[in-house]
Amino acid sequence: MQNDEIPARDQFRQQLFRDGVISNPNARLMPLAGGVSSDIYLVEDGDKRLVAKRALGKLRVKEEWTADISRNRVEIEALRLMGHLLSNVAPRLLAAHGDQGYFIMEFMDERFVNWKHLLLNGQCGESHARIAGGTLGVLHRRTWAMTELTETLGKWEDFRQLRVSPYFEVLASKHPTIANAVAVQIGHLRHSPHKSLVHGDYSPKNMLFCDSQLVVLDWEVAWFGDPAFDIAFLLNHLLLKAIHRQPQAQQFVHLAQVAWRAYAENLGMEKFKFIAPTVPTLLPLLLLARIDGKSPVEYLNRESDKELVRRFALNTILSPRPTTEDLCSVFSDFLKDHAGENN
Repeated sequence: MQNDEIPARDQFRQQLFRDGVISNPNARLMPLAGGVSSDIYLVEDGDKRLVAKRALGKLRVKEEWTADISRNRVEIEALRLMGHLLSNVAPRLLAAHGDQGYFIMEFMDERFVNWKHLLLNGQCGESHARIAGGTLGVLHRRTWAMTELTETLGKWEDFRQLRVSPYFEVLASKHPTIANAVAVQIGHLRHSPHKSLVHGDYSPKNMLFCDSQLVVLDWEVAWFGDPAFDIAFLLNHLLLKAIHRQPQAQQFVHLAQVAWRAYAENLGMEKFKFIAPTVPTLLPLLLLARIDGKSPVEYLNRESDKELVRRFALNTILSPRPTTEDLCSVFSDFLKDHAGENN
């Protein structure tokens, strides 16, 4: 725990009391793991348990990465929308204090398990991948062409600060050979005519499962944009974990294939045909971004693992695969060819 964390927490507790969120000025605030972009606390106020979240202006990463804390309002609006649209897929919004830089949501108790934790422990449940892909398909289908979302959710500049700049623009500077491919993909994400609600961080770390119920966390990157980003983001994380746990690599590739098929089925083929061509060109950029971007995945810490990702991603960016199915198949063969190299 950093030395300045306790005073900051005490100040936040006082603010919660002043705002009437808690009734006990000595309520307990316990930090929750929540990535790099926010302070997240479990608040115990008598017999009440709730979660307080406030955005950080400077993210907790090695490289300099700043973002507008107004994204708190974006997450508030996304949670409100989900409460009306898919009420059991996101935490309930309990209080909105966007002008004060925070909000309050329900606490998902110990019955819920984090999907990332399961995956990193080698638990490759096919049903989880099917639910995650299928739920995303439903979300995109239900919000397809819902242009009114542009008034309440994040704008392009918000998405650029949190995803495009730290992920893709950084790659163009580190790998000049793919600068043109990066520019093309950024242009497509910005100007694609096919839009829906995009979660923006649709990763296993933000997914809690209780039996067959999925609750998705962290909606601060949400915007009305190209839905291909979300499904590519999910597949990216599953393929990266195949490298992390190479003895189970084929199981993780299978999970990606299951999620992809469930997504297509629930989105509907008429809409899917607009999304499908973008994903196999976006996916290798995301793979590389989680190695050489501003927010590298923490579990790939061996240089040999990183080199595997770079080798596959750079080759695939420069020689794109025509379909996501083909890309997954090539990735599977690539890992078989390099099995045991890191042992």
